[in-house]
Amino acid sequence: MKYFLLGVLVAIALEATAQNQFIGIKGGVNHTNVNFRDLDAQPNFRTGVSAGMTYEYLLTDRFSLGVDLIYNQRGYTEDIILTDWNGNMLIHDLIRYNIDYASIPIKVGFNTGNKLYAFTNVGLIPSFLVSATLVEPRFTSQWGQVRTTGTDRHNITSELANFDLAGFAELGAGYKYMNNYWLFTSFSYQTSFNSFANPKHHQGNRITHYGMTLSVGMKYLH
Repeated sequence: MKYFLLGVLVAIALEATAQNQFIGIKGGVNHTNVNFRDLDAQPNFRTGVSAGMTYEYLLTDRFSLGVDLIYNQRGYTEDIILTDWNGNMLIHDLIRYNIDYASIPIKVGFNTGNKLYAFTNVGLIPSFLVSATLVEPRFTSQWGQVRTTGTDRHNITSELANFDLAGFAELGAGYKYMNNYWLFTSFSYQTSFNSFANPKHHQGNRITHYGMTLSVGMKYLH
């Protein structure tokens, strides 16, 4: 399914020759975290990359339909604290869950303005798991001293659900350069509807992604 959607996106981009279609590129920074339904956990945000291709079809001068193909780095971190017998903190480090997807945002958009313009998009983000890695610190103890000596990486791709579906809303602004080149920057918020936990990872719990993305890009009007 994911390869079919990928092929459709590429085919659309290659065939975009009319004066009401955009193809472009975008990239930015993700700041993502997760919600635990049944655990009293306080995970931290992961900062990752969001980058890929964008396509839009103008229904009118103001309204559009679009689809993107995005490499989407999500995930979260958890604190790990080691203390001595008296409760004094010896080491404070992080366990990192790096969960990366190929995402295909499908959106409806509205834009307003001439040379300078503003826009908003809303839609759904089907995502397919590419890889998931657990990165944890490695500790050694010698003569009563505990120190970090590196990290261990574990591939947990098989332990997570392969598919994620999220909803998103996006606000942005841009500049129309020579009419055909539209430069833009945007801020979006996304939250997942389904849990990525499975029997191998937090069995019986419900864990969902959420986060924000700050992007910049350029699209070309054919």
